[in-house]
Amino acid sequence: MYPVEVQLYVFCVTILAGMVTGFLFDVFRALRGIVRPRRLLGDAGDIAFWVLTTFLISTALLFGNWGEVRLYVFTGLILGFLIYRWLASNVVVCAFRRIFYAMCLVRRRASQALRRARKSKPTQEGANP
Repeated sequence: MYPVEVQLYVFCVTILAGMVTGFLFDVFRALRGIVRPRRLLGDAGDIAFWVLTTFLISTALLFGNWGEVRLYVFTGLILGFLIYRWLASNVVVCAFRRIFYAMCLVRRRASQALRRARKSKPTQEGANP
């Protein structure tokens, strides 16, 4: 049995891991709202999210309490996720949607400019169009 101080430290680490998981979920959610991937790409994104989340939580547990899983670990993860959702989720999703939308807009305008530049490129005399 670990001292109460160690258990409190681990509980705080798991709360933080739950909050980071919520943040990653919101970034993923905002990206999916802009990109709207098809079935296969959406499934690949889901798998990538869960692999990243598993790595994050496993790393937090290894550094926090040498990988031991107790009831307060699950409680801390859920509590951290809920605290994040309550405090910051709406702001983060809105901000990342705007960022991703702006990135898509810049990419679209750049590709349009490149297409126009290619069309207006003068052809050499005697060359087949």
